[in-house]
Amino acid sequence: MKSLAVPSFRGPADFTVLDLPAPRISRPDHILIKVHAASINPTDIALASGAFKLAVKTPFPIKLGYDVSGTIEAIGDSVTAFKVGDEVFCCLPWEDRGGISEYALTTTSFIVSKPSNLSHVAAASLPLVSLTSLQSFEKISALSTGEEFAGKTVLIPAGLSGVGVVACQMAKTIFGAEKVITTVSTSKIDKVDEVLGRGIVDQVIDYTAANPFQAIPRGSVDILLNTTSEFMSMLPLLRKGTGRIISIKGASGHNIKAVIPNISYPIFLLLNLLAFFRRRRAAARGVKYDDMIQKPSKRDLERISQWAEKGKLKAVVGGIVMLDDLDGLREECKRIGSGKGGRIGKVVIEVVHA
Repeated sequence: MKSLAVPSFRGPADFTVLDLPAPRISRPDHILIKVHAASINPTDIALASGAFKLAVKTPFPIKLGYDVSGTIEAIGDSVTAFKVGDEVFCCLPWEDRGGISEYALTTTSFIVSKPSNLSHVAAASLPLVSLTSLQSFEKISALSTGEEFAGKTVLIPAGLSGVGVVACQMAKTIFGAEKVITTVSTSKIDKVDEVLGRGIVDQVIDYTAANPFQAIPRGSVDILLNTTSEFMSMLPLLRKGTGRIISIKGASGHNIKAVIPNISYPIFLLLNLLAFFRRRRAAARGVKYDDMIQKPSKRDLERISQWAEKGKLKAVVGGIVMLDDLDGLREECKRIGSGKGGRIGKVVIEVVHA
């Protein structure tokens, strides 16, 4: 089968599409998915480039991709909830990654029926970023009173990024935030309402023309979903005593170990130490801080699928590349790896089977 994979650590300009053996059913709860579409995430680029090589040993070739939408090709003997031909989508766990391939293998623990109103391309854009947003907001609720976000002001930088487009929608339509603020570049100002819908974002800040510290009153933000590397500089914007930060950048060793059990112990300790200092710095300003790394969850993805079917959550696809378009794949991976944005929402890889 064709698979976006690397035989050694390398940058996006040298990514390859390899011919690899298709995975096979070897457990009673296994499900083999014929992939119709998959999406690229920054963690794919980092893994292939060797960013995690000191933290975890990963055998080559490294297959990329966690987000998958497709049809069931084969099932294990104990699978009863699904049948061959069913349309499904999922976020593959670390050990099953390799969704940007013609076939992907995982278990019933992670697979959910595809939203009936979405194409495979649209469905493939949702799993990882939606799980990240949902689990982040639920962790923020746990940090405070467990209530929803009624009456709260939520700041989500980079609101038209892969995570941002979903997080802005969830903050308003699912968690009931009173005010959602985001930042985008000048060229994307008019796109916010067009892409997300009117009323989702209440204040859009052009970060290239205005300093968020001047556009947002200090101490007026209740919740910051950190999607950038500069969140500590935003601490003055949070309300003292009740402000909450959840960061999807710089996860602690404990949170990473829950997803990648074989993380090296020295890196585990170092990441915990860094997280400790971030918590202390936030606490000094009366703000509670935590970080997270998304965990594949069937229960959470079922809720996401229902919200998509009810129109509470829109899939935002900013670009489509074919799996056999190596130059196109490399260009998109270089852009995503650079962290400079450009696209709105997610880039999806479409798989055409011979």
